[in-house]
Amino acid sequence: MCSSDRQVSAGVPLAVLEHVAGAPVVLLEPGRKSFDGLAALPGSVRRLSIGKQSKPFSLNELPSHVEELELDVPEIAAFKALPRLRTLGWTRMRDAGAAFIRAQPALFELALRNPTIAALPASESLERLILFAPTKLATLAGIEGLPSLRFLRIDSPKSMARLGSLAAAKRVDTLILI
Repeated sequence: MCSSDRQVSAGVPLAVLEHVAGAPVVLLEPGRKSFDGLAALPGSVRRLSIGKQSKPFSLNELPSHVEELELDVPEIAAFKALPRLRTLGWTRMRDAGAAFIRAQPALFELALRNPTIAALPASESLERLILFAPTKLATLAGIEGLPSLRFLRIDSPKSMARLGSLAAAKRVDTLILI
């Protein structure tokens, strides 16, 4: 983290966010009990990282200026479209998270770490998809829901018996399997 980034402990109320103006990145530490006050995130913050959470939480208060989001939670309780969200990194995503991804109109890149999804989440705008150790994905089921996909990387696809057909991935010009 650079010196202008801000880290907020789990026990600190989010009202403190109004005091991090000028910071481009904010990290909310793991174990937060409440996300009330997320609306106080200043306009300078372009990247928000939310550390490991055990329970779903609401992103309804998240301001629309966020361009990059990192999540470590299986699912989100409530959300809205974030028109400027371009990059999403999500650890432990379940299939229910697909609705959040579908709702993001400008999403360009999605990185899923240890997802427990049975099918790829649909997105009209997504061009880059990175899958790290997908645990329930047996094939690339759902790839037809990614018409703009150009780049696909899959690391440690231990549960994948086979990729399946890539015929629906007409725009993919880079495929990396590790």
